[in-house]
Amino acid sequence: MKPRTVIAAALLCACSGKTEVNCNGGTGSSIVQVDTDEIEATLTQKLTESGMQPTRVECPDAPMKPGYVITCQVELGGEKTYPLEVVEGEIDTAAGRVDIDLRWPGDGRRVNARKLEVDYAAQVTDSLGEPATIDCPEPLLTVTPELTVRCALDVAGARADATISFDDTLTTTGFDVSPKLLRARFERTVADTVTAKVGHAVTVRCTHAAIFDPTPDLVVDCTADDAGQPRALDVKLGTDGSFEWRFRK
Repeated sequence: MKPRTVIAAALLCACSGKTEVNCNGGTGSSIVQVDTDEIEATLTQKLTESGMQPTRVECPDAPMKPGYVITCQVELGGEKTYPLEVVEGEIDTAAGRVDIDLRWPGDGRRVNARKLEVDYAAQVTDSLGEPATIDCPEPLLTVTPELTVRCALDVAGARADATISFDDTLTTTGFDVSPKLLRARFERTVADTVTAKVGHAVTVRCTHAAIFDPTPDLVVDCTADDAGQPRALDVKLGTDGSFEWRFRK
């Protein structure tokens, strides 16, 4: 029988939704317990379809009873094991089937970290114009009430902790490496400021690492492309995130 809904979308692993599994018969015509083997197979299939890598799924024997919660153990990618709750719902005695709801226990929504690493790293690479990778601490992450998760970001060999943000649908909306600075973003901010001053568009390239500490009074060596002419530029950082710039003589 075709499941009524899937567990989760490609990136997001809220893992809630209904599906159906068989029940095992007892003495006579009564049905006494859920088919645990089928639950395990169903969870494996649905987690795989959602982009995760279940390497082990184990569920205990359970009676067939509406509202009964079965706590299964799911190992992801051979890295870490998580509890996944299976809640029994409507029972079709004649067909020997029971609806089940699936949910990760505890507060917070879940994100498939391994898929996030691949998909969002590609977006960051396109945005910054430099090769970027994302390394999350475990395969399943709990999103904070502020709709963020923490992972490590590597841009062109420079590394920093990054806060990745989501909207209400758990679509990524951006990331922040504060208090560090991203060179690509810094270059764009400086270019906007220089453009406003000289009255025409300029681009800026700086020689610092792709991610760097905004040390007060640090002078960043940059070059502005001013109407096709390279002009050396010194950018001095302030103590409050501000900066001053001047063309080098």
